[in-house]
Amino acid sequence: AAGDEVDKNSQRLGLSKKAYQEWDYVLSQSGVDINSVQTGFKSMTNSIDDAKNGSETATKKFTDLGVSLSDLKSLSREEIFDKAVQGLQNITDDTTKAALANDLFGKSGQNIMPLLNSTADSTQNLKDKAHELGIINYQIFDV
Repeated sequence: AAGDEVDKNSQRLGLSKKAYQEWDYVLSQSGVDINSVQTGFKSMTNSIDDAKNGSETATKKFTDLGVSLSDLKSLSREEIFDKAVQGLQNITDDTTKAALANDLFGKSGQNIMPLLNSTADSTQNLKDKAHELGIINYQIFDV
């Protein structure tokens, strides 16, 4: 049943099963249920599509975070999400960070602010911790 939940929810968010489980743990440590950011992933996906179709506003959202148009065309949603989170974590001005998170993820941007106020290193440490704790179920990965 847990594998089925991971499978379905990872597909809804456009994440691999491994990434879904990692982000589920990381977000839970920030007090956020990964399923509550589903609309945020939809907003991000819409912005990716807008940027790919020439929207300067959408492209700027990503370039402000260090994600190029080339990245948007070649990387998966999972990889773009990772880069966007890291870009937001690197912004020191709280107002700018909140505005960009809202622009990219909608209301979910507010929900993930505890994550965005941490560092990329701490996020990676939490992903590593999920593996150490055996939270990542390798048996359900895509083959």
